[in-house]
Amino acid sequence: MTTLKQKYYLSNKTFELTDRKVLIVEKSVFDDKEWEARYNELGLDLVKVKSREGIGNVVFFGGLLILTVFLTFKAFTDGTDYKLAFFFLLGCFMWGTVIWWSIQKYFVSQYVLAGGDKILTFFINSPDEKTVKGFIDQIRERTRRRLKDELTHFDPDLSFEDQLNNLKYLKNIDVIDQEEFEKIREQLREKHLIK
Repeated sequence: MTTLKQKYYLSNKTFELTDRKVLIVEKSVFDDKEWEARYNELGLDLVKVKSREGIGNVVFFGGLLILTVFLTFKAFTDGTDYKLAFFFLLGCFMWGTVIWWSIQKYFVSQYVLAGGDKILTFFINSPDEKTVKGFIDQIRERTRRRLKDELTHFDPDLSFEDQLNNLKYLKNIDVIDQEEFEKIREQLREKHLIK
């Protein structure tokens, strides 16, 4: 699978894997973004985040909604000012929308792929957790391959110490193991002696 389409209420995300990068399209009521992340810009750290923010908004705007509903009912039943009643009705719609949005934000759960220059976020249950996790694993594998290809080859413009630091970085993020580290280190040492 090279494409993942996600939907969470009023937000849509599409991730497409290419040979060298991930193409991302994010659309919501507030955003319409298209951007890309090359595999060598991504990290390998996967974090599961269950957000519990926005409950204060629900309480505050819930109180405003109750007050506005009461005022709307009173204005319509008293028959005193219909303009004011419709104004209150508009307030009910507005506060109800803010409450709905806050509740959705409160219950969102995401996977965050971090550790690099760019961060990707995925809705956990869209389409389902197994599919999302499998897609993220594909990205992580492509990122590993890309980093290994770029940082394990001899570069005559880099010092031996810089290339050794690159190898240590790959070892620290588990792209290469100790045996590969030692093998590649010796190959680089030989090439630097020949240079």
